[in-house]
Amino acid sequence: MSAAAIPNDLLQAAQILLRAATEQVETVTLGRAWDLYAGAYGTQVRSFDSDVGRMKHLTRILGADRQLAMLSLADVDAYRAQRRTETTCRGGTPSVATLNREVEVLARVVAFAVSRKLLRANPLGGLQYPPEHNIREVVVDDALLERILAACKSWLRTFVLVAIDSGCRRNELVRLRWDEIDQERGLIRVETNDTKTRKGRVTILSARARESLLDVPRRSQWVFSNQHGDHFHPAAVTAKFRQTLNAAGITDAAGREIVLHDLRRSFVTMARRRGVAETTVMKMSGHVTHMVFKRYSIAGIEDVLHARETLDDAHYRVANPTGPRVRRGRKTGGA
Repeated sequence: MSAAAIPNDLLQAAQILLRAATEQVETVTLGRAWDLYAGAYGTQVRSFDSDVGRMKHLTRILGADRQLAMLSLADVDAYRAQRRTETTCRGGTPSVATLNREVEVLARVVAFAVSRKLLRANPLGGLQYPPEHNIREVVVDDALLERILAACKSWLRTFVLVAIDSGCRRNELVRLRWDEIDQERGLIRVETNDTKTRKGRVTILSARARESLLDVPRRSQWVFSNQHGDHFHPAAVTAKFRQTLNAAGITDAAGREIVLHDLRRSFVTMARRRGVAETTVMKMSGHVTHMVFKRYSIAGIEDVLHARETLDDAHYRVANPTGPRVRRGRKTGGA
């Protein structure tokens, strides 16, 4: 049927409905889009609580009633500028990383609105993030670990051993249950509800960690619990670790403070240096993307020296194909 054959009243009604739908799409607000986004994804990731706090800053400055279609990259720039004039609870200005995480929440909400047909197009297309330059490079090697373990007492020593030998996050270990430990095979089963990404996994429990666990009293279902059987609060574990190392005057070789999360990075780095495949390390640590994994796998002078030795060995074998596989007095493998 051609447009000319459609009665005028029906055509006018269709135009009115189309205009109303268009206006509704273009008037969705930041607050409404966030509510829909929260309803769709709020229970899927443990980090959502942090996103709630970030959205409070976004709605405070941009306005919960701000129409998404009216947002622009200039608004993002103005938001960053405003936040940089504010003081955080730690007494300083928000870091580049903090602002990037807040803007990322905004970008996700806008992208969600587009995917749900609440927006015709993404008004923040081409959004970029300033470099953060905040990758920590502290790695706890065997010598440093020995000093740390000597300073730790009771349950904290076991906590440190399990952390550095399994790659588990602090919160995962705080909620670790005895029935998640396979002592016979040396494995830890990290349940879906206890992970940051809401994805369960299996990682290793080393022989020395298993031995240390034998000294931990079983007060309740929780492996690391107080005398009442309740698991330790994550912040309490962090504080105890910091106090212990500060009291012993322990830092890394460069004089940098060692934080609890450095144990997770050390697991990733040392496993990779000792020849465990990257994909396997990622499965154990729970890293989903290679980009994030690279932030934890630190390439240091040890890796450069190992590369030199590996290449020297290869060059020696080429030059001496029938000779003994020995170079400069060190055995390089084989008989």
